[in-house]
Amino acid sequence: MRSYPPEKRWDGTGKTPENRRGCTVVKIKPAAIIEAEFGDFALDDQASSVDGQVKMAYDFFEKRLRLQPEIDLERLYTVIGKHLVVVSIVLDKDDNPYLIFESLNAKGRPLAQADLIRNFFFMRIHVNRQEQVFAEYWKPMQDDLGENLTEFIRHFLMREGRTIKQGDVYFTLKESVESSEGQDDIGYLAELARFSKYYLRLLDPASEPAASLSERLGRLNRIEATTAYPFLLNIYNDLSSGRISHADFEAILDMLETFLIRRFVCGIPTHALSKIFIALYAQAAENPSIVEGVRTVLKAKEFPGEHHFRERLVSIRLYGTGDRLPKTRFILERLEESFAHKEAISFDLLNVEHVMPQSLSEEWKADLGGQWETTHDVWLHTLGNLTLTGYNPELSNSAFGSKREILAKSHVELNRYFSRVQKWNEESIAQRAEDLADIAIRVWPELAADNAEVELDFDAPEDEDEQEDIKLLKANVLELLGGALDRVGSRRYQTHRLHDGRIINIKYARAQRDYYWFGVHASLWEDCQKSGVTHLIFVLGQFGFAAIPANVIGEYLKRASVSPKSDGMVRHYHVLISKEPTLELFSYGQPERIPCKPFLTVFKPA
Repeated sequence: MRSYPPEKRWDGTGKTPENRRGCTVVKIKPAAIIEAEFGDFALDDQASSVDGQVKMAYDFFEKRLRLQPEIDLERLYTVIGKHLVVVSIVLDKDDNPYLIFESLNAKGRPLAQADLIRNFFFMRIHVNRQEQVFAEYWKPMQDDLGENLTEFIRHFLMREGRTIKQGDVYFTLKESVESSEGQDDIGYLAELARFSKYYLRLLDPASEPAASLSERLGRLNRIEATTAYPFLLNIYNDLSSGRISHADFEAILDMLETFLIRRFVCGIPTHALSKIFIALYAQAAENPSIVEGVRTVLKAKEFPGEHHFRERLVSIRLYGTGDRLPKTRFILERLEESFAHKEAISFDLLNVEHVMPQSLSEEWKADLGGQWETTHDVWLHTLGNLTLTGYNPELSNSAFGSKREILAKSHVELNRYFSRVQKWNEESIAQRAEDLADIAIRVWPELAADNAEVELDFDAPEDEDEQEDIKLLKANVLELLGGALDRVGSRRYQTHRLHDGRIINIKYARAQRDYYWFGVHASLWEDCQKSGVTHLIFVLGQFGFAAIPANVIGEYLKRASVSPKSDGMVRHYHVLISKEPTLELFSYGQPERIPCKPFLTVFKPA
């Protein structure tokens, strides 16, 4: 901070400058600053001899003004010369500028938390060491992390197992420094700087010198693993101290990727991940081997077993909006990489392709058969129907024969599969999905036994906000039915015993143009029979729900259309209910219909 000579001070009013906290605060007209510092540098050719940020600012604005001649320079001059005011705080020699900075800003307009933290440290460090400490510790962090500095400090503090809101970073760190024992302020700052090097590698895996770690960190960033950063800071520290090896770190990163991918595929909401990862290190450290500790903890955190992961991977609508497209692409690329070609292809040139196209021609409808609409809706965005190719424009919505010819010649191993496929329909899509699921299980291997309790819902939407809406809708159904007494059967399914003795399972619809579609898994129906389910509840969007007796559904399923597995067994049954006003259970090609109105409850407006 600079103290200007009295003749250069200007307060805009002619009043005596006010005195705050023992320091003089004056307002200076911009022209006075320019004159005091640089004379007439802005008006003549001497500007080129001036260095520093003011010169950089001059060059910036001079260029912009030159490139935009339409700007009203006279008006701009008036605004700057008469309305812009710079506040200069003139300090006595004993004043602490960092303390004053904190008092002026901490309770006023919010600053970046990192700015407050910087000034908190340097008001506690002797003035004789400030420049050296700043250059050695703070400036490298600031240069490396930039706008991510505050988030790094938040994750640094969270590595100890605490949840810290973004607005509480400054006060949490201040409390941590003031309560730390056996470590002075510079030591604390040195530790912060050391961890910032680890954080830079998390943000920019290319800065990690070990190629095996860099590759794995890059993959984690693609599936948005920032919630794991506090945990990974501790793991990096263990690697640096020699507590774990590079092989251990690689194993941990592989487990995190598997954990995140399996949960994503199985539709497990992400909101719990932050709490899981914050506590993970302390829980894993209780095991003599940190690697086995991580494995043990993740096993217990809704980790989908092999059966459930496979079932969901085959049938889930993988492709979608938001984060689903990049994650779908990631999954396809990892499957392609599993073939381990020595001549790796560039994924930058490839796009995700739907083999059965998103817009069906009449030829495609004929090839898919009478139930083409259901087949298209159920299987369009699933793994079996997706691939990677650089020929999207050529493929478009061409007939499968034309697509097959192009894909079979591809250098992408995923596409060589099509050379042995003669037609493309529900059965062949499901078969390819099964084959790719075999590969996926090797890429993201088992951590837990296959009896892991992960709730499956074939109809669950991809969007987590929509999932929450459906949870509320299902809760409304339970309330209207008198409330649930307990859960019964496999906890993978939402099967409840009601107070009135009924045992129900709730299914949510995917609405089509003129009917509601439900996928009832064969394993769900088997579990319903074992659990003594008396009614299946079919939620018809926001309209209402039909509580259909299990014996009625049992008779219906005997003639319902199904999606088979590769071994000929039923994967899931197609349950169709026509929309209002008819509301009937029906099956394609079957004349018999079952009225649902006797079992119907309509939601009343709030």
